[in-house]
Amino acid sequence: MSHSPEWPPSPEAMNRLLPAFEFTTKITSSDLGVVFFANQISLDRQVALKVFSPLLAADPEFRKAFGNSCKLAAGLRHSNIIGILDSGEVGGMLYLVMEFVPGKSLARSTRGHIVEFGQSLTIIDAICEGLAHAHEAGLVHGHLDDLSVLLNQDALPKIGSFGFGRIVHTHLSETTSTHFIAPEVLANPSAATKASDVYSVAAIFHGLITGKPYSPEAPAPSTVSDCPPAVNAVIKCATDPDPHKRYSDARAFQAALNRATAKPTAIPVRAAKVVNAATTRVLPKADSGSIFLLKITIIIVLLIAIFFAWEMKKKALADIERENLEIVTRQKLANLLAATRASLAGAAPVFPPGTVISGERRYLFVKRPVTWAEADVIAKSSGGHLLVAATSEEIAEIARITHRIEAQEGIWLGGSLDDSLWQWVTGEPWKTAVWADDSKASKDDVALVLIPRKGWTAMERGNTADGLLIEWSADEKATKSGSTTPAGNHKTAQLDAKVKELILAAIKIRENEHADNIKKLHWDLDLYIKGSNSTIKEQYGPSVKALQENVDDNRLDIDAIKTKLESGEIQASSQMLKLVNYHCEKQVAIAAKAEAGIGIIRNAYVAKITVLKDEAEAAGQIKVFDDLEGAIEDAKNLKSWVKSFGAGGD
Repeated sequence: MSHSPEWPPSPEAMNRLLPAFEFTTKITSSDLGVVFFANQISLDRQVALKVFSPLLAADPEFRKAFGNSCKLAAGLRHSNIIGILDSGEVGGMLYLVMEFVPGKSLARSTRGHIVEFGQSLTIIDAICEGLAHAHEAGLVHGHLDDLSVLLNQDALPKIGSFGFGRIVHTHLSETTSTHFIAPEVLANPSAATKASDVYSVAAIFHGLITGKPYSPEAPAPSTVSDCPPAVNAVIKCATDPDPHKRYSDARAFQAALNRATAKPTAIPVRAAKVVNAATTRVLPKADSGSIFLLKITIIIVLLIAIFFAWEMKKKALADIERENLEIVTRQKLANLLAATRASLAGAAPVFPPGTVISGERRYLFVKRPVTWAEADVIAKSSGGHLLVAATSEEIAEIARITHRIEAQEGIWLGGSLDDSLWQWVTGEPWKTAVWADDSKASKDDVALVLIPRKGWTAMERGNTADGLLIEWSADEKATKSGSTTPAGNHKTAQLDAKVKELILAAIKIRENEHADNIKKLHWDLDLYIKGSNSTIKEQYGPSVKALQENVDDNRLDIDAIKTKLESGEIQASSQMLKLVNYHCEKQVAIAAKAEAGIGIIRNAYVAKITVLKDEAEAAGQIKVFDDLEGAIEDAKNLKSWVKSFGAGGD
């Protein structure tokens, strides 16, 4: 194993060792690890790349733990966890490629100052969300502290070193801060559990709200900060020396903290009715005054009944009037849109009142509960189409136009999911998206909805939105002229066809070489036996025939031949053994060469699919992105990947 020419390595040395990255700045450095800021050239992506020292790489236990942690951590995808992008080894050093987070560690951001209690709660809640995601995936951090939590430019906490902090700190010889580390982890770093992470996050929270490092002797937080006294018990439980007495995981700690900081609900108190027997009396018989009051009461009741009956009649009349008005309004809108359609061919088109002018485009918001199909019909009846926001500039313009519109159920736009691909009704290319909620963006039979001031989401076409946006522009005509075509996962069909062609060609070459190898074996054995004397022919002739028969699908049954030779069922001279060994080795070499060639095809395929996947992600094509990510995952097993193209065999 070769070693780095220097430790810690410089950015220039790393540029030579890993030319796929452009190293510019060394972020942090220690005896055991260095973190660089780098640019991944192929994807033009900023990353943080951590290099572990050759000392750690030479430790078999560390290498094993590093490999296991990489696999587990790479599966974590959460907004509060720093993503693991890749890992490997170069120059005798193990390295880790991570998501780059512009910002500072929580330790550097707070610098021992008290953080306002509400903001502290927000930070800890986000850290708990990230921890809970990892705990649910079966991964423990093991060495969580305020240095391993970064705050990005929006003050969003992101946890780093998942699964790596523990295995690195196992090897530390220098003194490290113990304020955040659970007692059982200090005693044995491999003993870290979810409860150990609970101890750490509680210690971080204590430091935020008190400005002092946590210790068992520290005063209760409520005595030195403005936190509720109930928080004291939560932190005490979370930092209990016995891990079995702590909260079981981050989610349980988060729930306890939320309960401790919740405001009490005011419960109205009503006075109880008390019946006093001493004041109870028998009513006297009704007199003339009582009869008069009774009559007045009846008259009042009748007047109230007449009033409510009249109000109900007025409401019914108002409903009828409103329905008639809606019919008139619908008809009026239909007439206005029809007039616009008719005027578009003229020199001075006439647009409905409320139409917004933006350059060469015209936009109209129609507030009416409609399905997507109904919205599409209304838009087309005007000679326009449902609004298309195909560029970032158009998206920004529409956000400005709709900023003051109230439409909680959304506004229909001219995008729909067809054949797993988001497409615009005009055929313009789908280049970008501003999903506020992409959870439904890969389901069938959905169309695009704009939620003002939030962004886009997807809704089933049969559901009702609050309205629609009509657009009149020349974009559709430009598209129909053939200047652009929609992009999407259709590119993969051509790629798959080409890959299948290459795989089948490689397999054909392999099979031809196997056939030639067996043919040559037969030729060599026949030539050997024919050129031998009668004694050799008599002794080894049957074995030559037996060797030639241990062939299936142009391949020698190597294991069977070895067994028969060892048992004496087949006898072979030294020359025969030499010939058989040569052709067996040739057979193995042919298979290995073919597998390597197909592996190269697979790697090129994955590289191309990765580019398409990144394009789909940038365009907000959620379904396409998921499909391409699945294709990359499927390609990891070479044999099953080859079979998926209708090819196979050894």
